[in-house]
Amino acid sequence: MQLIKREKVKMQLGFWINYSKNKTFRIDEHETWIRRWQNAKKAGVHADIFEEFSEYEPIEDRDEFLMYVMEKVPLIRMRGHGQTFTFEFNTRRAKKPLEAIWEFGMDYAGDYSNFYIVNFATKETVSMLYKDFEEIMMDGRESDLMRAAKKITIRRGSQDMQRILGKDNVKPLDEQK
Repeated sequence: MQLIKREKVKMQLGFWINYSKNKTFRIDEHETWIRRWQNAKKAGVHADIFEEFSEYEPIEDRDEFLMYVMEKVPLIRMRGHGQTFTFEFNTRRAKKPLEAIWEFGMDYAGDYSNFYIVNFATKETVSMLYKDFEEIMMDGRESDLMRAAKKITIRRGSQDMQRILGKDNVKPLDEQK
């Protein structure tokens, strides 16, 4: 048997979606794009939050940084790989992010596109075809969607992402008040 070397799959399509402003931003790369002040400002990042970006080393602290951005700003990180779309957000109130994902799907997805949705705040994940997601949303049953979600343990390589999610000083956006 011959082993085939697996290469890193390159993102073919990327967006930041601000679900409170219903704005979508096509990006070149998530971390690089949001670290540019003009882009961050357009996406809804306040100046005081932007100043804190420097606490995260570019590339080296990438995962922690992206998690921080989604904790502080109502943004969805969207990655597209062919017919599969991954959406990541961090809020206990999933209605607005799910509506933004639905709106995005109307513009970019086909019935048989696969949607993979991750909510870091609740540690839930859902995977389904766009046509099924759309049916649930059209019927106003988004709470059913999250009830069907699987609880996940979020890992990055050998580092446990629970450490990031469990920081005492950083809470999901809707729990910061």
